[in-house]
Amino acid sequence: MAVPQRLTVNQIDHICISRRFCHSLIDVKVCRGADIGSDHYLVRGRLKIKLQSVAKINATRPDVPAIERLRNMTKVEEYNVTLQNRFECLDSEVDLESMWDNFKQTISDVSMEVLGRRPRKIKEQHLSQKTKDLLVQRGQFKRRDPNSDANRSAYSKLNKLVKKSSKVDDNNWAIRVATDLEEAASKGQQREVWAKIKKISGKSKKKQATSVRDK
Repeated sequence: MAVPQRLTVNQIDHICISRRFCHSLIDVKVCRGADIGSDHYLVRGRLKIKLQSVAKINATRPDVPAIERLRNMTKVEEYNVTLQNRFECLDSEVDLESMWDNFKQTISDVSMEVLGRRPRKIKEQHLSQKTKDLLVQRGQFKRRDPNSDANRSAYSKLNKLVKKSSKVDDNNWAIRVATDLEEAASKGQQREVWAKIKKISGKSKKKQATSVRDK
């Protein structure tokens, strides 16, 4: 925000921190390149905190077979024949635990061999390329002299165009989602219908359990 003389700029962005961590705040910097459509600037702080180490969790995800391909009757016949041939080749086990392990391993191997691996879901791009280009242009004007009337006027126009284009993208995205829901419902794919509804409503995220320690 510029003062009336337009020679200096007021400092209106700050970082509030508790006294408990006052010695942990090492450095503070204003990032003028971040563009959020406001006269405020992003303030970045550097903290140095000692945290208790925790055990590392294996982040590798197991391979999951694409069981949705069993809707194809050709795949169902191939799956049944392959599974039957594998069971005939298994040795007879006396131990119950060994029988169960062989059964699980055979099901898993045949599923991955016939059905294949389930592909990763790619996040849908919500904004169009036009809106992305406008955001880049708005960010370029954000880095220019804020005291110039021409820059402020151009930035204001670009900001209105970004909001208008984003609203159009939101409407197009809602139409695409509604079309996908109608198509899935017409095919009787109720599982996909409820999965999309949960995703839209924001109820698909699992709640993370937090441990509470007694003093």
